[in-house]
Amino acid sequence: MPGDQKSLSARMISKAIQTFGGDVIKDKPAEYEVYAASNLDWTLVRPPRLVDGAATGRLEHFAHRSTRSTPVVRADLAAFVADVIDQGSYVRQAPFFATAT
Repeated sequence: MPGDQKSLSARMISKAIQTFGGDVIKDKPAEYEVYAASNLDWTLVRPPRLVDGAATGRLEHFAHRSTRSTPVVRADLAAFVADVIDQGSYVRQAPFFATAT
């Protein structure tokens, strides 16, 4: 996405996913462009790898910089999405999100 600052490892993982991810991944840039061109108040949350587990409350998120950790506890993701909606944060942005280690 425009303005992203990813670490070398995050860039390598992104490249591998783009190469082997098939049709689902190839449409992501077009999906972003549709939202960006709209008049909607949207937020595209970008978690890396979803895992099961109890909520930790350790939320790590950045507008354009990839997170240091890769797993996301589903319960933490749900809490973050609820906070984004409640607080109106990250409007017209696509933040990275992870469970902080």
